[in-house]
Amino acid sequence: MKKKYLIFEFLTVLVFLVLPPLFNFSSNSSPVETAGIFSINVVFQFLVSLALDFQHRSFFSSQKEVLNARIIKFCLYSTLSLGCLMAVYAIFETVSFLLPQFFSSSESYIYDENLTPLFWVFSVFNFFTAAYYEEVIYRQFLPYFTAALTGNRKYSGMASEVTALTLFSLSHVYLGFSAVLNALICGIILRLCMKKTGTVTAGTFAHFTYNFMLLLFYLFS
Repeated sequence: MKKKYLIFEFLTVLVFLVLPPLFNFSSNSSPVETAGIFSINVVFQFLVSLALDFQHRSFFSSQKEVLNARIIKFCLYSTLSLGCLMAVYAIFETVSFLLPQFFSSSESYIYDENLTPLFWVFSVFNFFTAAYYEEVIYRQFLPYFTAALTGNRKYSGMASEVTALTLFSLSHVYLGFSAVLNALICGIILRLCMKKTGTVTAGTFAHFTYNFMLLLFYLFS
């Protein structure tokens, strides 16, 4: 791919997709509050994720593993990643209970007895798209594109990793400081999963399962 095109695409994604959440402190709703609501923006995010993921697999991915090896990697690293994400959640919940003045606890949600099948359909789609979108943008697009644009040198590669992780963490700023710190740690876990497997598949599964389990916890606890 030509470098001019890479720069144009990188800036487009950065300006229209990555930077806006950093300056949206109050208008963003909690993912739990909008879980069962259809949004055209979610459809857009899903299509963007598909396009960027396809591009990455076509031009950046060089893995030619057999199917069995890919399945084993998926099962291993998605399970490990999910376990680590849940452990991080448990730690943050414990700290927020012991030190409520420094860390806010989980958001509350009032259970609605009239939850419909359509609510669950939209919830699954919204949470899957959110996980897939974040994995593609922050674990795949930003690190690889930044490295490609800077020549993939040692220190620039490290800088691209830190930049992508920082942007992912700050995209959760509307949920508070503890959410930013949680996203920082979870972002490291999911990026390691991406590097070990070479695709966003395992990370997306772990990310989606983690978020959906929290939704169930908020709904029925």
